[in-house]
Amino acid sequence: MTPRPKTWFAPFALALACALAACQSQPLARPEGPLEARTIDGIERVHAAGEVYLATQPSAAAFELLAKSGVTTVIDLRKPGELKEFDERAHLKGLGVRYVNVPFSNVEELTDAQFDAVLAELRRPSSGGLVLHCASANRVGPLWIAHRVLDQGAEFDVALAEATRIGMRNAAYGERAKAYIASRR
Repeated sequence: MTPRPKTWFAPFALALACALAACQSQPLARPEGPLEARTIDGIERVHAAGEVYLATQPSAAAFELLAKSGVTTVIDLRKPGELKEFDERAHLKGLGVRYVNVPFSNVEELTDAQFDAVLAELRRPSSGGLVLHCASANRVGPLWIAHRVLDQGAEFDVALAEATRIGMRNAAYGERAKAYIASRR
């Protein structure tokens, strides 16, 4: 008697092959690593976690360096009119860098919708590096906390310490991030 081939294997193999192909065709999330202080001419303070840069206001020349190094998206947390030295949106467009503006100037103006918008950008598949900045990096802090806790599973205290290292000085931003995180769990 000749053994019959196992008929369950073929559909399973086909499903597995399709699943692997689908995974391979999807761009990978933006690679992130440990948070490290960096030195970039034209940026007072900048930290990087893989391809994500958390910074004070970059100069026009610093944006040129970042674009050459592979940055494809900039998220600006400043309100229109805060930067008077150059037109950031136009400058980045000229460099082929995507500009996203999610403006707020204080804790009271930081809404869930703004957290959602920045986290959506950080979750986008990677096509290059991303810069998240405001004037002093103070406003970057609460958004970084939310990303680290919700998307990367970091403990709140670890994310808070990182946000402080980045430049967050206002403790109320940490409390606002904590409330946002609680509303999303």
